[in-house]
Amino acid sequence: MPTVFHAITDKNVGGAGAFLCALLSHSEENRGSPVLLPEGSLLSSRLGALGTPCYFAPLGGGMRDVFPCTRLLKRHRPALAVSHASFAFRVAAKRLGIPTVSVKHCDLPIPRAHVPLYNAVTDLTVATSRAAAKHLREAGIKRVTCIENGYTPIGVPSDEERRLARRALGLPQEGLLVGLSGRLAPVKGHACAIRALARLGEDAAPSLVFLGEGEERARLAAFARACGVAGRVYFLGFREDVKSFYHAIDAHLSCSLGSETSSLALAEGMSAGCPTFASDTEGNRARLGGGGVLFPVGADEALASLLGTLTPKRCAHLSHLALARAGELPTWGEVARAYDALFAFFSRIFPRKGCFFPSDMV
Repeated sequence: MPTVFHAITDKNVGGAGAFLCALLSHSEENRGSPVLLPEGSLLSSRLGALGTPCYFAPLGGGMRDVFPCTRLLKRHRPALAVSHASFAFRVAAKRLGIPTVSVKHCDLPIPRAHVPLYNAVTDLTVATSRAAAKHLREAGIKRVTCIENGYTPIGVPSDEERRLARRALGLPQEGLLVGLSGRLAPVKGHACAIRALARLGEDAAPSLVFLGEGEERARLAAFARACGVAGRVYFLGFREDVKSFYHAIDAHLSCSLGSETSSLALAEGMSAGCPTFASDTEGNRARLGGGGVLFPVGADEALASLLGTLTPKRCAHLSHLALARAGELPTWGEVARAYDALFAFFSRIFPRKGCFFPSDMV
C-alpha cells in the first residue's frame, strides 16, 4: 500500500511537472510513490525513468473524473492523496476517507463560489510562494502553508560549453540570445517578449529562444511573423535537457502576467549566471530578489529598453547579481525534506475525517 499517491493534470512538462519529478527523485521517504496522469502526458517518460509507477485517466477537468480516480484510490488505498490541480482526485479521496493535500503551483484566484467546496475536500493547501499563500488565505481558503520551490543549480558555462550548447540546439553561434522557459500559454507572456523584440528593430537586436510546449505555439509563431521578427524567434519545444538551453542563452526572461509563484525557471537561469529580467509580479519579485531587474507586467516598451542595455559590461554585472541570488535559494534536496516531513505528519498522525458531504452529491 503506497503512503502517498499523487495526481497531476498537466499534459506538458511545465513547472508543476518539473516539481513533481524533482520531488520524487530527491525524496527519501516517498521515492516510488505512484502518480496519476492524464492520458497522453509527456511526464510519463520522465517519471518512468525514475521508476515511478504511473497510472492514466482522462482527467479532463470535469466531475466525471471523480469515478476513475475513486476506482484507482479504492484499489491502492494510500495514506495520503496529493493533488497538483486535480480537484476530482481530492473529491474521490474524501469519499474514501483519505486525507488530501493540494499543492498550488500558480497564483491564480479561486472563484469565490468554489471556496466552500474547495475547503470541504482539501485538508491542507501548500502554496509555493508566500504571495500565493497570502492570496489563498484572503480568498477564504483554510489550512494554508507555504513551501517554496527548489531548483537544481545549472552552473556557468565556459565559452566552449556555450558553443556546443548552441550547436546542439540548432541556434546561431553569433549574436545575443535571450531565452524564456515556460509553457506556451497566454499567462506566460511570450507575446510581450515578441513585441519587445519588434521594437528593437534589426540593428544589433537579440534573438528570442522559447523553451517549452503548449497550446499557443502556432499563434505565437504567427504573431512573430506579423511583427516581422519570425527569423529571430526560435521554438525549441519540450526538452529533457534544460542545461543546454541555459548554457546557450546570454540573458533570461520571465514575462509572466501574474501566475508565477517561486519560479523554477528564474532560479535555474540565475544559477547559470544569466542576466535576468522579470515582470514585476509578487511571485517574481520575491524569487528574483536582488538577482535581476524587474519591469512592469506586459510592458514591452520597458522590456525593449532593458534588452537594449545588454552591453558586455552590463551583462557581467547582472550575471554576478544573478549568481549571488541563486545561492540564497533552496535546492530540491532541502524542499524534498520539507515535503517528506509534511507527508509523514498527514499519513501517520492526521486523523482521517471521512466524507465532508454525502457521496450522492458527487
